[in-house]
Amino acid sequence: MEISILGFGTMGQMLAEILINNKSNEITLSIANRTPVKMNDFISTHKNVKGYSDFGQCVKNADLIFLCVRPQAACEVLLNISDKIKPGTYLISIAADLPVTLIEKKFSGKISRIMPTVTSKIKRGITLLVNNSLVNDSDIELIASLFKDSIEFREITDDEMNLFTGITSCGPGLISAILSEYAKSFSITESYNAQLIRDMLIETVIGTCLLSKQQSKSFDQIIDEVATPGGITGAGAAVLRKELPIVFKNMNEEMIKKHVSRSKEVAESF
Repeated sequence: MEISILGFGTMGQMLAEILINNKSNEITLSIANRTPVKMNDFISTHKNVKGYSDFGQCVKNADLIFLCVRPQAACEVLLNISDKIKPGTYLISIAADLPVTLIEKKFSGKISRIMPTVTSKIKRGITLLVNNSLVNDSDIELIASLFKDSIEFREITDDEMNLFTGITSCGPGLISAILSEYAKSFSITESYNAQLIRDMLIETVIGTCLLSKQQSKSFDQIIDEVATPGGITGAGAAVLRKELPIVFKNMNEEMIKKHVSRSKEVAESF
């Protein structure tokens, strides 16, 4: 199978690495990026990977194309490759705020939209998946097999994408921001040790999540299990329950505003 990756930023490179590790002898991989220096190191360490600065050249033999460019550049790229793509080619876009219905204006074949997460690098997390009406069960099985054991897909609708992106794709960054502030809150102590605090937080978060998953416990159940009546945990949890709702409300509102403004910008380019 011939696979092309257009755009070689963080996510494009992550997908390339997973594909090579999972199907090294069963795929031919080509990558294209406007700035060749970004892919030169990768190509030098993966001798069977071809690199292009011209997107049209990259896709001419592709059976499967991953569109990994900025959403604002997607229309231009699709126009550039439209007459180079062979019939039956399957297109998968990771561009944020670019719904399948817009892509269909420039590409008439099978289209999927996925929203990866950086945690796929360690075989964790959920990648969101939206398909157009031409994508069938065999296509979905193909994608799952290409990323076997590395990416877990959850099929949703285009309308749900922006909402769930805040959990899955944005989540690692948002959770890290929360943990960063949590860690800094302990700097008031004389014995503050940044690395020690980080290590303890990471292990506590991993342990809490595994406890919830493996024992099917809700977050509220874990709070009740840890917090004794009139105790320290209960006092801290009460503050968080009072203050955090407005924080998360403001966070979600700002993220929605960004989605709306970028969606408008992307739509205008089409």
